[in-house]
This record gives sequence, C-alpha cells and structure tokens, in this order.
Amino acid sequence: KNNPTGNVGKTAQNIMYAFHRMMKQAKRDGRIQSIPLFPEKEEYDLQETDFDFLWEEDQLDVINSIPIPDRYPLLWLKFHFRRPSEACALYKTDYNPFKDEFTVKRSISARQLWNRTKTKAIHYIPCDDNFKEIACKLINENPDSPFMFVNPRARNEGKRYTVESLRNIWKKARKDLEIGLYEGTKHSSCTQYINEKDGTDSELQMLTDHARMDSVRKYRKVGTDKKRRLMRKPRLVDKSYYKTNTKK
Repeated sequence: KNNPTGNVGKTAQNIMYAFHRMMKQAKRDGRIQSIPLFPEKEEYDLQETDFDFLWEEDQLDVINSIPIPDRYPLLWLKFHFRRPSEACALYKTDYNPFKDEFTVKRSISARQLWNRTKTKAIHYIPCDDNFKEIACKLINENPDSPFMFVNPRARNEGKRYTVESLRNIWKKARKDLEIGLYEGTKHSSCTQYINEKDGTDSELQMLTDHARMDSVRKYRKVGTDKKRRLMRKPRLVDKSYYKTNTKK
C-alpha cells in the first residue's frame, strides 16, 4: 500500500488475487465456512503500470531491419496482437488456409511448450491480409518441423524460436532502442489501433480477446492528433446556434 504504482503495486495486486482464489477454493472444498472480506482495488489506489510503445512507422522500421526468417515471427506479432510465447508455440497446423485463420491454443512458459495459452482459452485469429502470403509460404517449408516459425540456429526439438531468442533478435536490431520485445510488438500494435487507426476500446477487446475492458483501456494513449480527428468527425449541428439573437 505504501508503493501503489509500478511493478510493486501490480505484484501486490496479483498476490491478493491469488490468495482470494485460494480462499474461494477452500470454501468450495469445505475447509472454511466463509470467505473473509478482502480490500477493494480502489482502497489501494493501484494504478496501471505505464509502458513504452512505438508508432507504426517506427515499429516497422525496426522489424524490417531484421533479416528473414527472423522477421517472420515479429511480423506475426505485429499484425495479430498476440504474445511472443504464442508465436514460439504456433504450429503449421494451427493455420487453416481455407478459413484463413489461426488457432492459438499453445504457449511457452518456463521454457516449456504447453498445450494451453496463458488464459487457458483457445483463440481464433483471422490472418491479417499483410501476412497471408507469408503464412502460405511457411506451412510448406521445413517439413521436419511442426512449428510455423523455424529458427535455423535453434538446438531444441523442432527448432522453434524461444522467447529469449526473439528478445535477443529484437534487441540486436536496434541497440539504441530502450524498448522491449513485448512493448515493441503487442503493446505498440494495440496502442496504434486506438490512436493511429481510430479503433475503439470495444473493437480492440474483440481483436485481442481480452476478458476485461480494463485490460484494454491502458492502450488509450490519446494525443492531440487523435483528438483533432475526433473533433472533425461529421456531426449534426443546428446552424441557428451561430445566429446572433437580438432583442427588438
């Protein structure tokens, strides 16, 4: 409570959430009769941790400076608003060329491949038009590996990328850039969608499959340019408002 902002505040919130779930399970198991009252989030004045991001032009400058095939998983992250661990775990069979969509149902955690995502949900993601040609190309390459993105330098089974290898590729691309892989891909693309592409919070929530709207609102880094475009949207205005009223 003495440090309500930043990572410390976020960690405290996560610990409280985990403890609350443990108590709920204990009640279901009959170990306790009731759940004690927990403090509300507002009482701790917890604030969403701020993050850095890139506008689309700068983001593409970084990604396009990366050699192929290392560029492919980063482009997938940029266009589909997903997590790096999900790109590393994506199979060729997870892309359906007839429906032109990805099924995201695996992830990497603690360097291990898991047959579930971070939220344990399965996500059906339309393939972005900018990535379709790449997807069709990759599912027909490297037949000895089941993975969509194959790292020619990898030593693991299937030669898949790891989150660490993607971080290193990103960092090597622009050593002067003090912004990480996650912020430079998912966070940046989500922020661009709201601010540069004039998407709404609700539309972004549908694209990312976030369960809570609060998780989406952090991307609303609205600047003057965005506000100006909003002000210029067509509106019905009563022209009589501009007339000068004079008393006779």
